[in-house]
Amino acid sequence: MQNADVSWSINPFKLAENSAKTQRELKVTQLARFREYLSDDSGVIHAELSGYIDEDRRKLMRCCLRGQVYMACQTTFKEVAVEIASEVVFYPVLSEEAMASAPEEYEAVLYDSEELDLISLIEDELILTLPIAVNAPESPEQQSFGPKIVEQSAAKPNPFAVLAQLKKNTED
Repeated sequence: MQNADVSWSINPFKLAENSAKTQRELKVTQLARFREYLSDDSGVIHAELSGYIDEDRRKLMRCCLRGQVYMACQTTFKEVAVEIASEVVFYPVLSEEAMASAPEEYEAVLYDSEELDLISLIEDELILTLPIAVNAPESPEQQSFGPKIVEQSAAKPNPFAVLAQLKKNTED
C-alpha cells in the first residue's frame, strides 16, 4: 500500500485506485465550525483516510477519526472530556442523481471539483459525531420535568374485552 502525500485536498478516485492512505493531526483550533460546539479549543484529532475499491468496483474512502475534545455539561456547565472515535466510508459521486442512488452503507459525497477538501469533509463528520447532550459524572442521573407519572396497576381491565364480548354475542 502506498502512502499519499499529506495534503488539505485530494482526488478521491486516485486515492482509491492507488489504494493510498493519507493522515493528519488536526488541531481543534484549525476547525472553526467544529470548534463552535466545544467549550475549549484545545485538543487534536487524528484523521486517517484510505482509499480502496469494493467488490462492485466502487471507489471508496475509509475515514477514521480519533481524539478527545471538551464540551460543556448540560446541567453543571462544567467541562467534560468527550472521546471522538468515528469510522465512516465515503462514496464520492459526480452528480446529485448518483448521490440519491448510492448504497445505504456508504456516505455519499458530491465530488464536483478537481480536488476534495478533506478539512471540510472531516469537519462535517466531526460535527455529526458529537453527542447531542453531555452530562458530567457528578450531574444528577435523572432529571424530571413536569408532573410525575404514576404507573397504573397491571390489574386494570382490558378495554377491548367489551368489544370481544359484543362480537361473541353477535355470533351466537
